[in-house]
Amino acid sequence: MAGFALAFTGLTQLAALLKKMEGASFGDAWVGSAVVYGPFHEFGTKVLTARPHWRVAIAELVAGAAGNLELQDEIIQGITAGPGVAPIKIALQIERRVKQLIRSKGIIDTGNYRGSIATGRSEEAAFAKSVQRTKKPETIATR
Repeated sequence: MAGFALAFTGLTQLAALLKKMEGASFGDAWVGSAVVYGPFHEFGTKVLTARPHWRVAIAELVAGAAGNLELQDEIIQGITAGPGVAPIKIALQIERRVKQLIRSKGIIDTGNYRGSIATGRSEEAAFAKSVQRTKKPETIATR
């Protein structure tokens, strides 16, 4: 009977959480880089081998969330903390993983590309932060 009570309590808490979230606005978060050559590394060119890192980071986060209770808790805490918290937490995790992948995949980088990767609450905010972090202004993509 204790197992049933525990399951029932968990369902009650989940129902209360879903009721609290009803009609909630989750907000937006963006993560990216303002440097023009980032896509060349991601997708490759005639002379540059593709080294996917953005798509890998996102796929790892999605797959990892399925079996990672700590990550699930962090996302749920972000959702219940208020509008916009969960998207920023997820975007920051993507930012961190992309930077790790740039280093581990041997993408030639002076620190300009890795340093330019930024997260913001809007596309404009993320782009502006990325521009500020970019060490070489001549590498900034035009909008």
